[in-house]
Amino acid sequence: MLIDVVEGREHPIELVHYIQSQGWERSDQIERLTHALSVVRVTRGDLYRPAQEIYRQVGTVLQATA
Repeated sequence: MLIDVVEGREHPIELVHYIQSQGWERSDQIERLTHALSVVRVTRGDLYRPAQEIYRQVGTVLQATA
């Protein structure tokens, strides 16, 4: 889903809503988001830099709303 956000097929808030809907603890939310970023780095290195920015934005929202 992070790749979809970077490529413009999804809005970042959709990623936030998805993560929040899973019922994970805040630390798990950030861990899974971090894992998603690492997957982007390995599978789509060309999208890594913009994915980092989305990661920061989504992480900030998750921390603010927890």
